[in-house]
Amino acid sequence: MKKKIVLVCLFILSIFIFLYKHYSPQKSIVIAPNYTSENRYSGMGLNYEIMDITKGKYKVSVYSKEFKEGKLVNQKNIYNSTLTFNKKLNKFNLSVYQESENINVYIEDYTTSLDFDNTTSGIALFGLEENKEVIINNELPFIGYIVGDKVKNIQSSDIDKIFNYKSDKEILIYLKINRVN
Repeated sequence: MKKKIVLVCLFILSIFIFLYKHYSPQKSIVIAPNYTSENRYSGMGLNYEIMDITKGKYKVSVYSKEFKEGKLVNQKNIYNSTLTFNKKLNKFNLSVYQESENINVYIEDYTTSLDFDNTTSGIALFGLEENKEVIINNELPFIGYIVGDKVKNIQSSDIDKIFNYKSDKEILIYLKINRVN
């Protein structure tokens, strides 16, 4: 009799674990560099895929922050939209390219530009070089540009290694995904 009660309890516990794993809110999404993107844009930039989005409604925000010598001087909203996914989505494309005096941001079928006043010498691009988790409700800097004479001292293009470099000017572009439900 005790064995039957223990087995029933284990069965019920395994059902709760299964339901929690499959129906609990998603805590993160993956962003990955896409070096083989079908989208070919001119200029200096990177393509990304946002992957493993589960069914649901999400607010997707992309915005820039401009720093001068490590201090925030400007913030600009680039993209804010609430998206509904009816099934698990394989990928969502996001590209950023610096072309002449603009930084162009391409999000699926949406395109916008930021002014990129490059009056000093030297520009360096840095971004995510490996897959990274985007934690739901947290911002993630995923690409940036450094402007100034200190650019020649940069040894890496990985955003995690040179974030907040305190150069003449930095423009960082952030991704934030919030679950809405």
